[in-house]
Parts: sequence; C-alpha cells; structure tokens
Amino acid sequence: FDSSNGMWSQVTPMSHKRTHFDCAVVEDKIYLCGDLDKNTLEVFDTKTQLFQTLKPMKFAKHSCAVAALDNYIYVAGGYCGEKDLPSNSVERYNIETNEWEEILSMATRRSNFSLVELKGKLYAIGGADYIVECYDPETNRWEFKPRLRSQNEIGEVTAVNFHNKIYVVEKQNFQAYDPKTNSWTVMQSLKDSIEGRCLVVFQNRLTVIGGRIFDPDSQTMKRSE
Repeated sequence: FDSSNGMWSQVTPMSHKRTHFDCAVVEDKIYLCGDLDKNTLEVFDTKTQLFQTLKPMKFAKHSCAVAALDNYIYVAGGYCGEKDLPSNSVERYNIETNEWEEILSMATRRSNFSLVELKGKLYAIGGADYIVECYDPETNRWEFKPRLRSQNEIGEVTAVNFHNKIYVVEKQNFQAYDPKTNSWTVMQSLKDSIEGRCLVVFQNRLTVIGGRIFDPDSQTMKRSE
C-alpha cells in the first residue's frame, strides 16, 4: 500500500502458498515463517522487491507467532504437523549466520497468539486464555506478567508495540499494557466484534485491518470491508 496515493499494488509472489503464518520486520526486510506443512523461512526485500529462501526451521509449524529482536527472528508456539496440542517451544533464527537454535520453552502451550517486542523483551500474549509471559534474552528466562483483563473466554488476539506500550485487540476488547506500572488498562471498545484481523501502526496511528465481523441478525461471521 502506497500512502502517498492511497493505492494498493501487487508485489512479487512468495516462493509458495502459505496459510496460518506470521511475519516480522527488520529494517527494510520482511521475514515470513510458518505454514501447515512446510518449515520454510523466506525474506522479502522491500528495496529489490524480491524474495529469498533462507535456512528452514527444524520442524514445520503453523499458527505460531513470530517477532524480531536484535539480530534474531523468534518463532514461538503453534502446531507442529498434525498434533492436537499446540507447542510451547521457541526457536530463533540468527540473521547474520543463517542458523537456527532452540531456546527455553514458554511455560504455556499457545497457538494463534501474538509475540511482541517491547524494550528488549518479548511478550507472548493470548493463545492460552488470559495468560501473558515475558522473555528476557539476557537471562534466557520466561516470567508471567499480569493477565489480560476479560470477563469472557479469550479469543484470538493481535498486538503491537506503540509508544512503549503494548496494545491488544481481541474481538471488541481493546486494552493496553504499560511496563512501567506492570498493569493493563481497558480502553474504549471497538464498534464491531472482529475476528481474524490485524492490528498495525500506520502513520502514527493504530489501525485494525481485515478480519470477520459477527452479524447478530444472521448469527454468522462476515468479512469486514
């Protein structure tokens, strides 16, 4: 999407079709990881408009979460193959050496969640009800943080780092985590209950893209425009 003219344009296709994947951005490159039956990792260079295939993960994963921190791409949780239970494993890719390594697993099995970098740490949010965990790469330890605030069973979440806070959207729920106070604040709810959407920072604003909206009249989920 080109914000200067408000137009969308098609870029170079990925090396293969993907579903249930995630991505992370490092400078001018986008790293894509995760698929139903493939363990591939590829990177899209926004300057050359080309994809490059990198060293694959050890196992094929889908519905996992991906985040960038320092010179690493972290891939956490998700499903490995046809296993019924999501994984709590975490591995990271070294951008400089093109190598993967396993690190300490999360305490909680997760899928369809968000992994967000904030002030040199990674936060695993959602995918396991209200539970939030934080990873410190300096100590190689995970620790629990205050849970998301919700009165109902938690759904799929999408989260971003914005102005040194983590903002989370889950259906109509909107809340923010402040590391200074180590607490969550419930924000004004979204107008519609949306699933399968993406929360991004665009032109210094939080923007919700895509997803499906529940239609109370038909009792069905419909694509949002």
